[in-house]
Amino acid sequence: MKNDEVELIKRCMRNDSVAQEAIFNLYYNKMYHEVVRNANGLDESEKCDVMVDAFTKVLTKIDQYKFDGSFEGWIRRIVKNTLLDKLKHTQWQRETMQSINYTDDDGKEKIHDVADENSDFSQELECDAYQRLIDTLPPQYRRVFVLYAIEGYQHNEIAKLLGITEGASKSNLSRARAILQDEVEKLYGKFN
Repeated sequence: MKNDEVELIKRCMRNDSVAQEAIFNLYYNKMYHEVVRNANGLDESEKCDVMVDAFTKVLTKIDQYKFDGSFEGWIRRIVKNTLLDKLKHTQWQRETMQSINYTDDDGKEKIHDVADENSDFSQELECDAYQRLIDTLPPQYRRVFVLYAIEGYQHNEIAKLLGITEGASKSNLSRARAILQDEVEKLYGKFN
């Protein structure tokens, strides 16, 4: 770690607003990229909420940083945990709203499935085709797939992050891979 970065962190620990702004400006773009890459299903305002919440935590808990590892890694961990919390909360809200009972004009009860409105899958493949394929995964599979295949987490770490068992992590990864393989085969045909 560079001496000027150490000094900046120490100044933040003393609530120096100029240093806090410098830390924010130094790391915001890198961390925002992490959020965008992993925030499947969140709209722009929710992504901004994650960033605000994460940097609030970084700056209010900066005295917990012990200078024994990468400061950027410490920030990234806070951002990812904040994002995971937001995704869990958003998923809970969506599951709660998944089926809304209502009655039609004849007084018959119907179920409106909100998920069906969002199930379009674009057949066009551009440079971000892989990301779009991943976006089609159900949220529980997508989170495990991204954490394992893209972020490099191990199943025991994923289990702790998501509050699931290692077996559930492995099962979700296996199911995600099968779904992705099916989607690729639909687009390109079966590979031999």
